[in-house]
Amino acid sequence: MKQRYWVLLTSILLVTSLCGLFAAFDAAVGLEHARAKNRDMTGRCRLLAKLAEPGFKELSESAVRSLVGPEVIVDVEDGDLWVDDLVFHLEGGRISEIDLARSCPSLEPDPRGSKQK
Repeated sequence: MKQRYWVLLTSILLVTSLCGLFAAFDAAVGLEHARAKNRDMTGRCRLLAKLAEPGFKELSESAVRSLVGPEVIVDVEDGDLWVDDLVFHLEGGRISEIDLARSCPSLEPDPRGSKQK
């Protein structure tokens, strides 16, 4: 009887330990996947910002509002124009550049060494 108790207890501990190890492994894989997706999306965001910047330069706030439509949130704070989560620097009431550091946040710096503000 005592031997059955120890076998049962050992089996339960072994199964519980294996489940814990699997859960830790699964969490680590999920976290690495999320980091890779973040790096990928940040790279795409930076590329899109570089491609879009010439088209947005020199636009005024009112021009941006009419371009993006009423369903997109446009706000001006501290000399910056926020279009949804994209941040543009304003100079003289017109867009001068895209703020990549705040528009495309990342866990890691840009590996290509592009300037960020």
